[in-house]
Amino acid sequence: MNKGVINIIEFVTAVIILFISIGILFPTLSFNSKFSDATLELLGRDSMLTVEKIGKIYEYTYNATTSKNFFNAILPGNLINSVWTATDGRVKNTITVACNCSEQDKLQLQQWFSNLRINNRSINVGFLSSSLQDIVSSDVLLIYGYEDLNPYRNNLLNYIDKGNGIVMVADVSNDEAISNVAWQQIFGMAVTLGKINYYDQNGKCTGSICQNISLFDQYRKKPGSISEDPIYYFPWKLFYNIPIPVQANIPVSFNSGGADAGTPPLDPTVNTSGQIIRCNSPWRQGNFSIQSNNFTDTAIPVGYTFWICEGKQMYIDTDLNGKADSLKDEGETFQIANYYYQNFQSLPPNWVFQINYLENN
Repeated sequence: MNKGVINIIEFVTAVIILFISIGILFPTLSFNSKFSDATLELLGRDSMLTVEKIGKIYEYTYNATTSKNFFNAILPGNLINSVWTATDGRVKNTITVACNCSEQDKLQLQQWFSNLRINNRSINVGFLSSSLQDIVSSDVLLIYGYEDLNPYRNNLLNYIDKGNGIVMVADVSNDEAISNVAWQQIFGMAVTLGKINYYDQNGKCTGSICQNISLFDQYRKKPGSISEDPIYYFPWKLFYNIPIPVQANIPVSFNSGGADAGTPPLDPTVNTSGQIIRCNSPWRQGNFSIQSNNFTDTAIPVGYTFWICEGKQMYIDTDLNGKADSLKDEGETFQIANYYYQNFQSLPPNWVFQINYLENN
């Protein structure tokens, strides 16, 4: 009886060992084609390329509803519930600037950046007074005016290493750039070999060395895409898309004693069909100036008057004749003559500005 029990145990043990040996000696072979992963990756790439081609990147990035509707329309049904949107690398909602500047400059900057909106998002920009030796906690350091940075080189480099940025607004001579090692390390400054062409009234270059302005103007181009022009795209992304708030604080009426505020004086070139509006409340008048210096050129960069009606539409005088010559809505552009074009023919003849938003304060 005992012998029979032992034989059964040995048999079961042998069967178990046999199955384990078969699994080890003859493993099951499988092949994963990764086809589903590759298909999903291609769908994602093609979807984003389509968004870029139709010019909807900003809208779909910051509007979850429209982006969801778009992906629902182009992606297979089994992927709809797996799609979500997220943003990375966008401008923060609150930006703290350490300002190495005077109190007057700080107040002016604070007013300039008040009511800032980027891609229809409200961005709060705060300015704090700071020295270069003890930089206050901030996202970026703004140095207003030329400073010898050599005494603060290590401090500034440590500030950059923490992921912060440094911006200096100043006129820098060749001698200052050469002698300031910190400049070269922080900003990558390089001294040009000549001067930008400046032609006198006789069409001759008055400088000792004449070079083509395109050598100095290469970073002014608008990139076609990040893949084609990566060296131009990142500065364009950071600076081109940050709007400059221009306030219209003067209430005016062009219909004294009437039921509405009338219409600003119009240039004869204005198309009267659909381009004449009357404002029910007083117009808000402002002054658009590119630069406040005095110029003798025919195109003067100051004094472009504009009128906003209830934060919805805007008339602007772009030829300085005191009359509105174009009616604009949000998202539209207007042109102003480039007053450098007379001397620098390689530059575009007009500056083009886009109206990001109109609103009542």
